[in-house]
Order: sequence, then C-alpha cells, then structure tokens
Amino acid sequence: MENTKGEWKVGHYIVYSDTPSMEFSSLICNTDIGIVSESEKVANAHLISACPEMYEALKVAEARIHNEIRHHPEAGDYREILQDELRQIMHALAKANGE
Repeated sequence: MENTKGEWKVGHYIVYSDTPSMEFSSLICNTDIGIVSESEKVANAHLISACPEMYEALKVAEARIHNEIRHHPEAGDYREILQDELRQIMHALAKANGE
C-alpha cells in the first residue's frame, strides 16, 4: 500500500506527517470543511491520524484469525464467530486498499 510514511500527527484540524527524509511536513488531510462542529472536525482528524496503526493492527488480526480457523476446524460456533470477524476485517482492509 502506498501511503504517506511516518507517524501521522494532528494539528487541530489537519493531519500531517513529519518524515526524516523530508525538509517539511506532509499534509495528509484537512478536516476543516463542511458544516460540522469544531469537536467533530478535531475528532475526525484524530481518527484519520490513527489509520496507519489501525491498518497494521487489522493485518495482524487477519493473520491470527486465519491461523485460528485453520488450526481449529472443530470449533463450531466459535469458528463461525471468527469467520464473521474475519469477513469484517477483510472488508475494512479492502476498503483501505481502494478495492
């Protein structure tokens, strides 16, 4: 996946990244648009800034759930729950990948 590298940070309504190879910050997005409250704009910026970490956590969870399903075919209801969770994770990752 090609996305802005480095830690994504919040500066009020903006999300940006400082990377060691860059002389300046890289603007990722500005949530100061639309008719929404200031608190919602800031909350959106914080949510967006967490995306790289959430994406990586979902990839780890996907691998672990695949492994759990593969090694415990007799798990019954638990397996169904895992398969449902796996579908949700795969959907979110596909969306993040633009699929």
